[in-house]
Amino acid sequence: MSAQSKILFVDTNAFLQMRDLKDIPWNDLFPGVQTVDLMIAPRVIEELDKHKAGTNQRRRDRARAALQLIDKASLTPDFALVLKSNPVRLRLVISTADRLNWSAYPSLDPAKPDDQLVAEALSFGNDACVFSHDTGPRIRARMMSISSYTPLPDWLLPVEKTDDQRKITKLEQDLKHALSRFPSIEAGFKEFDASDSQVKLIMPIVPQLDPATVDRLTRHVLTENPRSSVAHTRDSIILQIGGGISERQIQQYQNDYASYETQVRHYYEHLHERVMRAGSAISVDYYIINDSGVSADGLRVEFYLNGNGYLLSDRDEAIGSDTIFKLPKPPPKTACIF
Repeated sequence: MSAQSKILFVDTNAFLQMRDLKDIPWNDLFPGVQTVDLMIAPRVIEELDKHKAGTNQRRRDRARAALQLIDKASLTPDFALVLKSNPVRLRLVISTADRLNWSAYPSLDPAKPDDQLVAEALSFGNDACVFSHDTGPRIRARMMSISSYTPLPDWLLPVEKTDDQRKITKLEQDLKHALSRFPSIEAGFKEFDASDSQVKLIMPIVPQLDPATVDRLTRHVLTENPRSSVAHTRDSIILQIGGGISERQIQQYQNDYASYETQVRHYYEHLHERVMRAGSAISVDYYIINDSGVSADGLRVEFYLNGNGYLLSDRDEAIGSDTIFKLPKPPPKTACIF
């Protein structure tokens, strides 16, 4: 084995008590190493099979996840599964060594799991080492003159609570709720940087449309929505009884359409401002939790903003949907019935 690679026979706890193996910074323990092979002995697979049906949920779930990886490795020609390639090439390898010859290791007890792990590493050769969080396997490995390693402290999962500790925590929460006379309200912002009390955003910079583009877009809208041709009713009697279209109605429509033309052009001339304003609006997610058994009737939560900005109820207010131009309707032609 070269100095740039490590062969580690891992115990069952490497899967149960440690973070996911692919997420561990192996170079912290083995500087300069480019390849790490995690060897899986038959005894480890047997123990994982027992844990997958256990009553401890975390160990049960992690045992099942480990067995899925081992099963994938068994489907490859060399019984090895690459967990990651950079910065260290990490492989999960099922040991396919011959059955152990215990007569070659008279100081090891085949009935002890720790000795079985050490014997597997000895039988494999190639400077294979033992990797375990437990003291027993490491001591037995050193007695047999092979290297052993322990995971770094931050590689381990948080310590599990015992069943009694979980029951006590649950009882304390239930008691707190039962004795509460007032609501216990907690409110805050999600993904909020409390160190500087800032909500950060990236503001887009959009250039203004050139005049030729504004003209083209304006003509397109006006072509799709042309001015209606209307004529006023000349018969004064029909107008007096509420029929026809008056000159005043026509003039009002002409004025409204001229205003519509101006609005269309103004929209495209200032479209870049509208896009920047919409892009500058970010969603500020918040949470409100009542951690008690008492209803918080009449609860009022107020938000304030310091600095150059606005608090809006929804994104449509930032876009300004009420400023979009609206096509005026021509005056209706009222029919007169005699």
